[in-house]
Amino acid sequence: MYLCKIKYVVSAFILLIYCHAATAQVLPTSFQHLSIENGLTSNHINCVLQDKNGFIWIGTNDGLNKFDGYSIKTFRTVEKDSLSLASNFITCGLRDSRNRLWFGGDFLCFMNPDVEKVTNFYFREGDRTGISSKYINAIVEDDAGKIWIGTRNGLCSFDETTRKFTTCFQDSSGGKSAFYARNFITGLALGEQGLLWVSTLQGLHQFNTTTRSFVAPSHRDTLLSHLARLSVNSFCRDKMNNLWIASSDSDLFYFNVKQNSLDKINYADYCNTSVSALLGILPVMNREEFGWLQGLTALSFLILLPVNGKNTIMISSTLKVWWTIKHNVYSKTNRV
Repeated sequence: MYLCKIKYVVSAFILLIYCHAATAQVLPTSFQHLSIENGLTSNHINCVLQDKNGFIWIGTNDGLNKFDGYSIKTFRTVEKDSLSLASNFITCGLRDSRNRLWFGGDFLCFMNPDVEKVTNFYFREGDRTGISSKYINAIVEDDAGKIWIGTRNGLCSFDETTRKFTTCFQDSSGGKSAFYARNFITGLALGEQGLLWVSTLQGLHQFNTTTRSFVAPSHRDTLLSHLARLSVNSFCRDKMNNLWIASSDSDLFYFNVKQNSLDKINYADYCNTSVSALLGILPVMNREEFGWLQGLTALSFLILLPVNGKNTIMISSTLKVWWTIKHNVYSKTNRV
């Protein structure tokens, strides 16, 4: 999936950095490299989580990894073992308020990290109380503690009591292809006042978790109407609760939610080398979530730009520029 190509670049960058900074404003000065040579199951890293005990969990295209700062323990599918991963292909993850670790890809599961046992959920055609698709692209938890799963076929919520799922779809107007595009979810982010932001192949939408319905923009709200027509590749919410949106046309938008304004950003202004396209945009964890990444607390997201077909420039929200060359990480604190 195109999402995987975007995610592993950012996650690999995050994973490479090992920071000894004393304050949030100090940039990292040393690096630790983790790859298949160190024991990772794959160099294609799609998500990184930290459990309550500080262990780092790394989801890849070929299995799950647990890093304790010194060594890596790996987890893969084990035949006839229902407590192992249902698949090795992991694209997204979440640590919830109960300290469970959720993982999705071409399957869905959660794990109790203390005992390292997995609970898998399987897609079954025609099961209206099960997960609605085999393919999972995003997992979030709302303020009430409910888990929401973005799939290729609708938005699912998980009932903790029954262990069942309820799926919400957008309207079916416009035919089969339009319905598919509107319900192919590429990303999820928490909004305010019980809202979720949901990105799809056909627009960025609001979802009311209380009424369990998508919010249709009014005819007077031309901005939300425009967002609802935008094909979103990836997006994230920054610390001010505003949205940074990467479209499939390689455009970058900044949506100020409170001011209800949308700006198109010319990201080429921040680099003096040729940029062929915008790959995507993803959040970077802060110190409260990732204590071992203290040097990145000033950053709230990274913009991915391929340069000359080889390197990837990553621009932070503070307009500091980072870039990777193969397995090495460098930084510049001014515009290049």
